Amino acid sequence: MKNRFISPFLNRPGRLSRLSLLAVSVVTVSGCNSAATSTASISKMDWATAEIPSLAAVSIGALRQRQYGSEFQLLTGVDNQRSGYQSYMTRYNSDGLNVYARIDIPDTPAPEAGYPVLLYSHGWVGETNAPAFNFFLDQAGSQARYIDQLAQSGFIVITPGWRGHGTVNNVAADGIEFMKRWDNASYISPIFYAIDMLNALDSVSSIETLLAKDIAVPVNLSKVFLAGHSQGGDSALLTLAIAGEGSQVTTPIAGASIFAGCFLPRIKQGELYGTMASTPQAFMAGDGQWNGTPIGANGEINADFQFPFPPDWIGTTDTAAWTWQHQSWSTATVREAYRTKYDEMYQVLQRERIGEFGFTLSTDNTGKTVIEHPEEIIDAYRATSAFHYPQYLQEPLVLHYSDQDYYSPPKWNKALADSVNGKGGDAKLLEYSGNTHSLQVSKYPWFSPPGTVAGLDQMLEHDIAAFKSPH
Repeated sequence: MKNRFISPFLNRPGRLSRLSLLAVSVVTVSGCNSAATSTASISKMDWATAEIPSLAAVSIGALRQRQYGSEFQLLTGVDNQRSGYQSYMTRYNSDGLNVYARIDIPDTPAPEAGYPVLLYSHGWVGETNAPAFNFFLDQAGSQARYIDQLAQSGFIVITPGWRGHGTVNNVAADGIEFMKRWDNASYISPIFYAIDMLNALDSVSSIETLLAKDIAVPVNLSKVFLAGHSQGGDSALLTLAIAGEGSQVTTPIAGASIFAGCFLPRIKQGELYGTMASTPQAFMAGDGQWNGTPIGANGEINADFQFPFPPDWIGTTDTAAWTWQHQSWSTATVREAYRTKYDEMYQVLQRERIGEFGFTLSTDNTGKTVIEHPEEIIDAYRATSAFHYPQYLQEPLVLHYSDQDYYSPPKWNKALADSVNGKGGDAKLLEYSGNTHSLQVSKYPWFSPPGTVAGLDQMLEHDIAAFKSPH
């Protein structure tokens, strides 16, 4: 290794903070005494505040040991601009926080066993826009279409807004402080959103009396499905792992669908997302031009190449034609982007008194920048990533993704499916060529060549049929 950079947040050698002691204990005893360790972690956590005593407290093992549930309370009916179902805004308690959920109930009579249910985990909104989150009632975009089509097909659809998201009757949802503290390079916020999903999941039975005591809304608790998109795919996979067989969750999940899910191992998310969103070196060839490979016209190799395609909304990959793009992709190198993103992550961990750690950057003999994290951090973050718990992902799972979407890279979808199936699960892959992150066709032909077919309708057809299957 050469050109070694040591983060100023790196802890002194040999020192273990309280994070490492708790996190390592969860990882190392998970095979024989995880319940005791997880219970100890839970006891340190005040779930109504954004304080985390250690990352072990929000690990998969710990979250499987605690209980969930509340009940949905009707607030108001809302205009969904569609026919075939009625939409309501509801409130439920998620760990002491009043949060909102949109619930769609079909106009068609319920099947004899009750309505099937879809619990939908939405994509990233961000702290600035979260209070005005409209629960897709504007019917715009792929997520709105997914929710609409499932409701039109006879499913009760529950769309939790999550903590800090949405305002109903001029009252904002509780929990915006969780976003202020954790919706950042720590990549911790999806864990709290999964908790909101789990509290909604174990509240599904309360829908039966949502409208009135004398107006029954029969629910089939053996047909509760889960779907999620983008960051919501991360939260959905966490929900699936935490609710897996042997947990304290009481409402079983019958199957799940994730489209364009951002479920990479948590420690890896900053590495890919941070570079692709900030430096052109992440997707350019070795000659500084774009051709979808790391190799330039004369054989120059970009050793820090991350992914072949930037997002389509960049407009053009010709940097000579860039205007606003220069500001968005202003970081010169992948190495610099790594340093910026992981400095932010470790600053958050230090600020939140999780531990005093740091990272190192070095260059290998091919010229590639290598990131090294302390083992304590690797273990702690691994324990919060559903990707690493295929033994709990045993319900039928379908992964929909584009071959050109860096947010949900094909290799990670394939690795997850292989891991789940290797543990006896049932994971299926559906790849859509040339599609955007929303499984749509881009208006830019360099991204979506002529003849590209949008995957959204194919996904909907598949999921509705799969969720309606008697098996």
